[in-house]
Amino acid sequence: MSISAPPSPATPHTGRLSWLPWVLRALAPSRWALAALVLFVGLRLVGWHLTRVGHYDAPSVREMAKGIAWDAALLSAPLAWLRWLSLASWRPLRLPIAAAVAAAVVLRWVDLAHCLMVGAHWSQDAFLYFDKGFWGSLLDPRIALALAAALATAAGAGWLVLRDSRMAPERSQPRAAVLGFHLAALAASLAAGWAVRDAVVYAPHLHHPRLTPELNWLVQAERAYGDPNGQAQLPEPPPSSWAAWQSLGLVHADASAQAPFPLLRQHFEAQALGFPRRAGVAARPNVVLTLMESVNSLFIHQLSGRYRGLMPEIGKLSEQMSRVDGLFNTSSPTIAAMVSVLCSIHPSTHPADLGQGNTVAGTAAYTCISDLLRAEGYRAVFVQGALGEITGKEKFLRQHGFDEVHGLEELVARFPQAGVGPWGPHDDTLVSYTQETIERLERQRAKDGRPFLLVMLTLDTHDPGMAGPDCDLPRLPDGTPAVGDMPASARAQKLLASYHCSDRAIGKLGQFLLGPQRRDQTLWMLTADHAAFVGISPAEIYPTEADRLDFAPIPWLIHDPLHQLPKHSAVLAGSRDIVPSLVQLLGLADQPNSLTGRSIFGSRPQFPFLVGRIGERLAFVHDGRRFVQLPTGLVRDRCSAGRPLDRQLDGRLSACDLAYWLDWQDALWASHRLFPLGRLGEPEPAALASDPDSEAARLPSPATRLR
Repeated sequence: MSISAPPSPATPHTGRLSWLPWVLRALAPSRWALAALVLFVGLRLVGWHLTRVGHYDAPSVREMAKGIAWDAALLSAPLAWLRWLSLASWRPLRLPIAAAVAAAVVLRWVDLAHCLMVGAHWSQDAFLYFDKGFWGSLLDPRIALALAAALATAAGAGWLVLRDSRMAPERSQPRAAVLGFHLAALAASLAAGWAVRDAVVYAPHLHHPRLTPELNWLVQAERAYGDPNGQAQLPEPPPSSWAAWQSLGLVHADASAQAPFPLLRQHFEAQALGFPRRAGVAARPNVVLTLMESVNSLFIHQLSGRYRGLMPEIGKLSEQMSRVDGLFNTSSPTIAAMVSVLCSIHPSTHPADLGQGNTVAGTAAYTCISDLLRAEGYRAVFVQGALGEITGKEKFLRQHGFDEVHGLEELVARFPQAGVGPWGPHDDTLVSYTQETIERLERQRAKDGRPFLLVMLTLDTHDPGMAGPDCDLPRLPDGTPAVGDMPASARAQKLLASYHCSDRAIGKLGQFLLGPQRRDQTLWMLTADHAAFVGISPAEIYPTEADRLDFAPIPWLIHDPLHQLPKHSAVLAGSRDIVPSLVQLLGLADQPNSLTGRSIFGSRPQFPFLVGRIGERLAFVHDGRRFVQLPTGLVRDRCSAGRPLDRQLDGRLSACDLAYWLDWQDALWASHRLFPLGRLGEPEPAALASDPDSEAARLPSPATRLR
């Protein structure tokens, strides 16, 4: 398609519309302009296809056509300006415009990669990963290949638009030519302005292609790095929604939407435990909480009946410890999952205090198990294999009562010859380091009487799997894996080999913690930070379509030296219920707190209803009989259209109830209305005695740190 060229520049033009041929020439789609447009539209079409896969209510062809019209309008402006600059005397300015077009192509590639990985356009969550660990992950061949493709096509786009700018006439052409190119640039800018305005005004959810990738990136960047105090007011939910939340146990009975801090609770759950108390054990046991990276119950044969032989050590532990069935992941990837598990609270898409360079600010914080136990005199220590800087984990941990945070640098310094994977040392090294740390903490307790909380986060099972050179699946004599349901995909086998080797390390930790020396002094919980997320992990690891769940069941095993727990419990529970259950087992003194989950030994069985979310991408509802997971934008769309959330939920929670819930949770974080500073009790002075082997003496108290 092309527009006929105007008369030769040598031919003089007369009349009032002598500039019109030059306008047409300035807007004519040359072969170079068409190639650039095809590149833009091609990336959009691929992204559209990827967002359609596996999601509900796919965008219509009409919306896609509108997006393509926006692409044409947005691209016409830089093309027209480049042609005009070639006519004018500002040719050096062509390079910045061409660079802007090239940058737009890179952003489209990034958006496309995000669609491929998580089934959604570029999201606010992704900005959490711009840190030291992210740049190290660029060594992954898949990411390196994607970056190479992005840079190559970006260079091509810049070259195409520069080549197109040569269509402009020479400066010696008549005044009508200059006016025509002025008018063409103005018209193209107005068209681009329309596209920008329409995309911003009608910015939809992340599974919808209406928002252009470049604008989406800018919007998400502003939300991620903008003023965390930008939303000072907490909207009051409709009374009908608040009543629904209370009836389902999503907010506590004594909570009030009008309260300055609606999540503030003065007491823990008071129900008496219905289990016999053991005799001859420590009154205040040490607490070890092991979080396995991305582990579904699916991968443990004793919990699912699948994958026989893949994780046999955890299978053995499930027979030695109290096993809880019915725990579902209800949170996002690692840092948000840690907030859910350790603090029993739904993190917003991008909590301000987890962002790079930010701290807990305003008038509110929130309480985590580390804060609560440190106020009881416990030390709190965190051990992981990855860098502490990744997604701001160390900042979060230091702000919430952890005296010591150990990661990649400490493990490599202690075991310099140990193997290191893409994210950090392997789990066998991590377990060895953890055991040494526990022995040191036990010696410190012998000196000053302070028990400890140790949280350990494994690493090997992080996608794409950190199977080292010495890590392999058990194999039959013919060389085939001796594991049930084993997929043929090499990538899937590598990830599952990492699960097998991580299981071996957890088995070693279990022997250490459940041995005669420690089993009566240690309360141990073994669970996962979150499930393996669909779209990130290889599809082949899920034997059936029904297993492909982001909000999948995850393991939860408990060894409690204080009580004779049943060998098996079946309770519908979510990530936020872990800490309230731990608090009830420990019998902590009442403290102000912001825990929003419920103990499985207390009120959780009376409220078999879960709500979860993965940032701003997906929402999850489970009523004890059935579940539904939907894109959060679709929830809002159904609310606006007056449609039910899901016909099978029997109207217990409407689409608008869930939409208000998601928005209210985000607003709690943005308005700092989670928990008031200064309400958490200080530890007793005797419990904070300094120790030359501990970092605690150099750290401020919890309430001071929260400020």
